[in-house]
Amino acid sequence: MQTQESKSSPGPLSWVPWIAIAIVGLIYVITMERWFSVTNLSYLTLINGWDWRVYSGSPLTYLAIRPLGLLPVSVQPAALSCLSAAFILGSLWLLARTVRILPQERTRLQRHRKLEEGGILPDSIAWMPATLAVLVCGFQMVIWENATTASGAALDLLILAYSIRAVAEFRLTRQDSWLYKAALVFSMGVVNNYSMLAY
Repeated sequence: MQTQESKSSPGPLSWVPWIAIAIVGLIYVITMERWFSVTNLSYLTLINGWDWRVYSGSPLTYLAIRPLGLLPVSVQPAALSCLSAAFILGSLWLLARTVRILPQERTRLQRHRKLEEGGILPDSIAWMPATLAVLVCGFQMVIWENATTASGAALDLLILAYSIRAVAEFRLTRQDSWLYKAALVFSMGVVNNYSMLAY
């Protein structure tokens, strides 16, 4: 009975991870690269057709950044940085959701505590691990660098985060559609970056 009540009414601090994502996003926008640099030059040559070679790199990255070629060249570096920041913030949102639904009954003390169905923490304290995960990941130097400048790694991270979230949702709901989504998105990620095969 308590399980149904806690699922229908979220805890008073369940919004804290989303506030953490907003704060991280604000810091990304403040520190964003807005001008031409060595890191975004390859993407600028790609979307403007300045390179004479045929592009044979990451197809999803190309499809994601290609519409930015319609913008004036002066705003393209900032638009590329905004797109990377959006991908990273999406990854952080997926991370927060995944951490909230991960099972927590791994130690003897946790098994004695009253948890939700499936070993999920109650909403009154589930915001703590999700918020910590968002802050630790969001302020990591490599993540911050990829979020504030044009980066294909940001899209790769989003693909990986969605795949992991889909598998975690399958564990919770037992709906096969989550596995199908994970397989589809992860296979697109492998085509985009062959190093995803290691995962």
